[in-house]
Amino acid sequence: FEDLIPASPDSMPSYALRAKDYINLHYMDDLSVEQIAESFNIDRRYLLRLFKKEFGITIVNYIIRTRLNAAYDRLREGYPVNKTAVMCGYSDAYNFSKMFKKYHNISPSEVQQ
Repeated sequence: FEDLIPASPDSMPSYALRAKDYINLHYMDDLSVEQIAESFNIDRRYLLRLFKKEFGITIVNYIIRTRLNAAYDRLREGYPVNKTAVMCGYSDAYNFSKMFKKYHNISPSEVQQ
C-alpha cells in the first residue's frame, strides 16, 4: 500500500509540469486552461500561477509557442499551410498564418521554400 502513496509531495510531478506534458501531447486539440485545470481537478487561476512561476511563461503563451514550433516543423516537412494549421490546433488558416508570421517573423509559405 505504501508504494501507491508517494512519501512526499516532492516525489510527485508538479501540476505545472503535468500541464506542460499535457500540452505537449494535446497541442493539436482544442485546448483551454479551464480544460487542463479540470483534468487535474484544480482551480484554473491556481494552475495559471503555478505554471507562470515554474516556467516563466503563461500557459496560454506556452500553448501558442508549442503549436507554432510544431507548425514550423510540419511546414519544413512539406505539409500545406491549411493542413498544417489544422494539425497544430488552428481551425482558421488565416488566423494561423497571422500568428505564425508574428511569432516566427516569416510567413508559412516562405518556410516551405
